[in-house]
Amino acid sequence: MLRKTMLTLCVALTLSQTVLARNKTIVLKLNYPNIVTDGQAAPIDDNGTAPLLINGRTYVPVRAVTEATEGEVSWDAPTKTATLTKDGKELKLKVGSNTAYVDGNAAAIDAAPVIRNDRMLLPIRFISESFGYRVDWNKYSKTITITKA
Repeated sequence: MLRKTMLTLCVALTLSQTVLARNKTIVLKLNYPNIVTDGQAAPIDDNGTAPLLINGRTYVPVRAVTEATEGEVSWDAPTKTATLTKDGKELKLKVGSNTAYVDGNAAAIDAAPVIRNDRMLLPIRFISESFGYRVDWNKYSKTITITKA
């Protein structure tokens, strides 16, 4: 009986860890160069890049956030275009352009990607929602919380 109870407990714990891995919580703070993923803080990058507020829009470093959500980023330096892929979906954004491409289809974005500290920063809401994440903004603590929608 004890063996059966322990086996059931181990299976339940394993399954709960699998669910947690799929439903990550990512927290960023304006002007703070760390990213917190499921409670674990780490530097965004080695340049000290931090999320910024530009013209009322929150911009985040593309690579840190995409990789935290288990997506991939490729960078085409000559065209200044980032390609983000996750779960079979592709998003292309070009520095200075208000047009993004989601799976090859043009989509208007209200805030164009920028370069700061040699890093591409993107408007957080557009990229997160394009990949099925929800973005919550806390104006008092100036934090951004990203969770699976």
